[in-house]
Amino acid sequence: MLFGCGFYALFLILIFSPLSKMDKIQTSLWFGLHYVLFFIADTITNIPYLALGPELSNDTKEREKLYIFFYFSQYIGVLAASMGPVIIQKLVYNCDCSQCDKYIFKEQRVECFKRCTATCDVNSMKTALQLLSVFIGFLFVLSIILLCNKIKENKYVPSNETENQIIPTLIRMFNNKPFIRLLIPWIIDVTITQIFATMLPFFIAYIINPLNYCDQNKIDIGNEACSTNLWLALTISAFFIFCIISMFMWHLIIKIIPRKKAWQGYSLIAAFTFALFMICREGSMSLLIIFSILNAMPAGGAYLNDVFVSDIIDYDEFLTGKRNEGIYVVFSSFTPKIVTIFAQSLPLTIMTCIKYKFFNKFFFYFYIFKRFLI
Repeated sequence: MLFGCGFYALFLILIFSPLSKMDKIQTSLWFGLHYVLFFIADTITNIPYLALGPELSNDTKEREKLYIFFYFSQYIGVLAASMGPVIIQKLVYNCDCSQCDKYIFKEQRVECFKRCTATCDVNSMKTALQLLSVFIGFLFVLSIILLCNKIKENKYVPSNETENQIIPTLIRMFNNKPFIRLLIPWIIDVTITQIFATMLPFFIAYIINPLNYCDQNKIDIGNEACSTNLWLALTISAFFIFCIISMFMWHLIIKIIPRKKAWQGYSLIAAFTFALFMICREGSMSLLIIFSILNAMPAGGAYLNDVFVSDIIDYDEFLTGKRNEGIYVVFSSFTPKIVTIFAQSLPLTIMTCIKYKFFNKFFFYFYIFKRFLI
């Protein structure tokens, strides 16, 4: 963790800091190179970090509380990251589109304002992301140093030469039936989450389309309510604020019903709440926020996945007599990175071939199918 955290912060900052004189191809290569290097540093740092969690306690109830605090902190971080760029945009960047007033005809003014607003949004977002990446990078390094200083690591010496070899360990992992049964719906869950994260900006821009809605309803398109970035930030913020609230609700629920039933329940509820997005049409900004809140209610139970993985590690130790947090965390961290490649590229590829609205419906049907698979 100490070795990787500095590289993590460095490559995060470089992703959002391309040189000003680069052309499109050079900028793409810059982003691609540092994006790969960032996730290598992320893997080096966060696999041992995540493996540390199950070691902190052998008590299931205590681990539930641990992962609640873990997810609480994670949601706060995502919330800050989603709202941060918008707040920084307003504080440090001033968009001036007054040159559009020189046009006599309304259509020309509107078209000029759209171009100016789009350019301004890109430039202000670039500045905001650069400042935010510096802050997050510094905070990450500081938190890792603090963590390594305060938490004592349990040193473990393998009892034989083959215990830490990768192939025998993988074979033991795949012989763990609860892990394999959890793996398939979990992979699909990661896929859907990544597709949703990739598609949400397009969904707001082209389905909700606040800018066009304002134009059609004679609303000043300079109004903040017409900004796609604003509604994206509000949607994400509403989702994660209510995720935090619902997470504590699910913690109370599992005191009444078994955890497995609660886990299946949040997936079943999510199938219906997620399908509500299909109702959204152009200008449905209020519905977008309401449905985001409704989706946050089942999503708060997602921390149960990590609780189950920790229990599975205990079960593996019971079967084999060996503790293998590392290999489970490696597999559970490596798989999302592989899945992310397809989850982020596939929908954008399909969008170039077919109408977005058709893919939008296909995406929701696939999500519902996944939830019932669980």
